[in-house]
Amino acid sequence: MERENSGNLSFGSQMPSFFLPNASSEGVIDSGKFFAGTIAQVVIFVCNHCPYVQGAIAAFHALAKLCHDSNIGLVVISSNDAAKYPDDSFAKMKEFAKSRDITWPYLYDESQDVARSFDAACTPEAYLFTSERGLIYHGAVIDRTLLNQELNPGNLSSRYLESFIHGLLQDANIEPQFVRPVGCSIKW
Repeated sequence: MERENSGNLSFGSQMPSFFLPNASSEGVIDSGKFFAGTIAQVVIFVCNHCPYVQGAIAAFHALAKLCHDSNIGLVVISSNDAAKYPDDSFAKMKEFAKSRDITWPYLYDESQDVARSFDAACTPEAYLFTSERGLIYHGAVIDRTLLNQELNPGNLSSRYLESFIHGLLQDANIEPQFVRPVGCSIKW
């Protein structure tokens, strides 16, 4: 799916707040509390049935480790209409999380209000914020050519979000970046 940067969130925008149920463990995530004390915050919109998401699970695991090790908060959110796409229901999200060893928060946006507040349109589609600078990265997680391949941990050139985070960790003044996300559309 092709489109320009978010119409709702320009670079420098603060992250919209949310309160969503977590499919990867019990309870709910309050974004304000969850991200408190982190140096940056990553929100990625995904869904169970998207082949782009399924093919990027290894990249998500590597990204989750980097975020954990760097004090960066990470959540993934599914906002698809589960009535039209039953594979994206909260119950199926729980199964998906368990079968793929997902330990990071996998949140359910049943009302789709959170996706709308981010102006998200694609799965996977990533947003990276810092407390000081607001939104500094929006777009692709990985290049689609890496889908369903073994990822080389030393090759960051096509792992856009991870590469940007490494750059941020080295230079807090890194320039904001948009990389057009490629994937399935969010199902409204």
